[in-house]
Amino acid sequence: MQLVPVENIGQMGVNTDVPSWQLPPNVWSDSNNVRFDDLSVRKSQGLAKVFDKLSSTTPMYLETYQSGNDSGTWWIAFGTQSVMLWDGSAWKDLTPSPTPTNMSIDSPGQWQTTKLGSLVYATNGIDPPFYWDGKTSNRFQPLPNWTSQSTPSSPHKYGAVQTLAGFKSFLWAGNVFVHTDDAGSTPNRMFERSVYWSNMTNFYTAPDWDITENSDAGYYELLDSMGGVVHMQQLRESMMIYKSDSIIVSTFVGAPFMFTFQTIAPEIGVLCKNAVADFPGGHWFVGRSDCYINNGQTIETKLTNRVQSEMFKDIDGDYAVNTYCVTDWANNEIWTCYPSVGNSRPNRALIWNYKNDTFSFRDLFEKTGHIKYGVAPVQSGVQWGGDKAADTGPTEESPFSNNYYTGDWDSSTDSWGTQSYDDTVEHLVWTDSRQTNSALQLYRHESGNLLMDATMSTKIERTGIDLGDPSTVKYVSAVYPKMWTSTADATFNVWTAHQMNTEDDVTWEGPKVFNPDEMNKISVRTSGKFFGIRMESNGDFDWLLSGLEW
Repeated sequence: MQLVPVENIGQMGVNTDVPSWQLPPNVWSDSNNVRFDDLSVRKSQGLAKVFDKLSSTTPMYLETYQSGNDSGTWWIAFGTQSVMLWDGSAWKDLTPSPTPTNMSIDSPGQWQTTKLGSLVYATNGIDPPFYWDGKTSNRFQPLPNWTSQSTPSSPHKYGAVQTLAGFKSFLWAGNVFVHTDDAGSTPNRMFERSVYWSNMTNFYTAPDWDITENSDAGYYELLDSMGGVVHMQQLRESMMIYKSDSIIVSTFVGAPFMFTFQTIAPEIGVLCKNAVADFPGGHWFVGRSDCYINNGQTIETKLTNRVQSEMFKDIDGDYAVNTYCVTDWANNEIWTCYPSVGNSRPNRALIWNYKNDTFSFRDLFEKTGHIKYGVAPVQSGVQWGGDKAADTGPTEESPFSNNYYTGDWDSSTDSWGTQSYDDTVEHLVWTDSRQTNSALQLYRHESGNLLMDATMSTKIERTGIDLGDPSTVKYVSAVYPKMWTSTADATFNVWTAHQMNTEDDVTWEGPKVFNPDEMNKISVRTSGKFFGIRMESNGDFDWLLSGLEW
């Protein structure tokens, strides 16, 4: 009998919303820890440790800082109430005084940072904001001229800020707690629907916030909807203000009005702060029932009839506000990291490849407080040399590097000569935010095949395949996967399935052990109108699936 091929098997990604028997043959109905790229399905890559272990700070949020000298990229780790800096050689304490209010790992809430000029600004949503001037000899400090202004004579006093953003030469603050007068006769208020902007500042100076007749500083109340300001982020030449129930675009017009405000989405808002990411088409953001694209003028839904139910039925309602998004520019991906039911910090990611328009899911750490894109060298490189059997290092006769590799050439998934280059380009860096001694570590993505020194389980599944004719009963005797693996002993557990009608339960048979290096097919004996396949792996190896034949 003629084989029925399924090609371009990674072109369409996964779709969990539409019944599988209605999907094209190269769409997967379930997957985990795989990525869809180059028309193929491939195992998600592992992680390696970067930097020294933190002494006590459990990292909840990361920011990068370009040092401006040969030290390269510095990393700032924000903890529950401390701040640490990796300056390329050691961790330094940047915790401000007074110490920030404790924000528990197992509580709703996130840090947020923004950069304006050479300064880094940070808010935890509890205390007045902090800033750092980029000097390792200095720590973060409370934002100057914020808790009280010099003019007018009876000024407002600002407090906690939910969201900060830099825009042109201004620092913006949204959803601000305000002491309404000095005497205290009027209750303190949270101006949830207001945005404030500073006076113009320069590259090296924190701004002031004095609002006078002749100053540039000001504020604006966004009263078109009841929702509060949740997140602000620049999009090209505009500032996007994301409320919980609407989106406003602000543009700079200069004195005396400074900025204009226009609502572009009156009924769609953002889920929480940090749930917005840049990509070439605009902003990707998470709403309350879908994910969207904001191109600056229109809003487009992305998950409906694809993976909407899989994500929003899985996300934890109490801790959904700890969701965040990050762009993996090198791989054309946006990761939406969220806590599944029963988790307080993100433990799963929905990944959208914006170049191929495909979706996939992958596991994170149990509590992955934050993921940031940047340059992060691994703790030790992989170089070839030495004698594994004799366990010898460099000698005069064999002047190899001290960091010589002692593994098997054929089984290694690292490439000769690429490790040092990988240390100079950007990758995603994860936090392990469990409050244990072993968790005080950062990890870099795309390094090996292990997840926190353990093997990673992968799964791809498709049901409802009609082999070109949904009306006739067919007999299948074998399935031929077109696969590559990085090791000769890589094995998979494979199940096959059949259905006679779409309303029938799927009947699974297996598992059968499949080694692509030694076998070219999985033998089955099954009949039906619809068929399925599930492949799982759990080993220290890489793999790629480019097609199937039935």
